[in-house]
Amino acid sequence: MSAICASKSLDWLLPNSKYCLLSLKNLWKALHKFFKAIKSSGFNMEATHLTDVERISKLFALVMVAFVWVYKVGIYRNSLVPIKIKNHGRRAYSYFKYGLNYLAKILNTNDIDEFKTCCDFLSCT
Repeated sequence: MSAICASKSLDWLLPNSKYCLLSLKNLWKALHKFFKAIKSSGFNMEATHLTDVERISKLFALVMVAFVWVYKVGIYRNSLVPIKIKNHGRRAYSYFKYGLNYLAKILNTNDIDEFKTCCDFLSCT
């Protein structure tokens, strides 16, 4: 106990506290993007007006899978056709919105080959 009291800093508790803070910051950003996507920016989950907890949990699970899929499609699409960078230095679209718009375009034009390519992101193999 005297060794702890002798140390006036608590840095020994978190060996790499700057990394932990960056990780928390990135986690917060990711959660913010996810909740924005499921609410108003894409899936509009609130419009379902579901009240049954079991149905909500099943829908939420599907939406989480769909979110990850759309996000990965957005990253893939960005590697082929980069998202335009605006004057303020940020992307014009998020990866989620880019992927969602791209999947909607594919489904509306019946581009089966490109849809199959996007479906590969659902596979873990």
